[in-house]
Amino acid sequence: MKDKLMTVTQAADMIGDGIHLGVGAGMTMNPMPVIREVIRRGVRGLTLTPVLTGGYVADLMIGAGCVETVQFPQIVLDEFGLETRGSLDDVEVTGITLSTDNLQPGDLYVGVPGANRHGAMFAAQAKEGGAVALLTDGAGADLAAASGLPMIIVESPREALGAISAWVYRTAQAAPLLFGITGTNGKTSVSYLLHGMLAQLGLVAGLSTTAERKIGDLTVASSLTTPEATEVHGLLARMRESEVHRFLEGCLRFK
Repeated sequence: MKDKLMTVTQAADMIGDGIHLGVGAGMTMNPMPVIREVIRRGVRGLTLTPVLTGGYVADLMIGAGCVETVQFPQIVLDEFGLETRGSLDDVEVTGITLSTDNLQPGDLYVGVPGANRHGAMFAAQAKEGGAVALLTDGAGADLAAASGLPMIIVESPREALGAISAWVYRTAQAAPLLFGITGTNGKTSVSYLLHGMLAQLGLVAGLSTTAERKIGDLTVASSLTTPEATEVHGLLARMRESEVHRFLEGCLRFK
């Protein structure tokens, strides 16, 4: 999409199912008419590399279901100021997780230090499960050196978890209206009451409680009382696909 003389139809004709598409820096024509045409045509299975200014365009395409995988290019890593070990140029990230139990092929595995063991100790197991890269700290990188996974190294992977999860799932924009319900007792009850009220108003709502996660009509049992940032952003991305308008979070507890 660098040719100013190219028509919208000609540019859209170049974007078919399953191709690798980069959006952002370097474009010389307005991509929005082309992207709208691609979405209208129902193109699917794209590998997307959103670079610098391409985030909004990426969000539209992901929200429309055009994108299968999002790739980490070196320029994006430079934008975040991240140290790396190994090549990430051909890495395609489809999700992010802290747990090898919940890991899916294509995930970015996050190794954080724990009370007894460092999560990076399980990097080899994560690779066997299909992880394509590791996000960890310096100590974790040393522990995972033998795994062979390319690494993204930050000072505090847990602090970076929210921002990286939002980038992977493209949830920074167009998120549903969020309700956080806090307190020692009654959070779950209030969550269900509000969820029922929103349903009566004809709104599609999502829900996260100690018992379950709800995305429209889909219900999933909760594994943790309070979901990790990776799960929250995954839920938000799935809710966007299901056109959820409101998200109720009733799992926060203050003593």
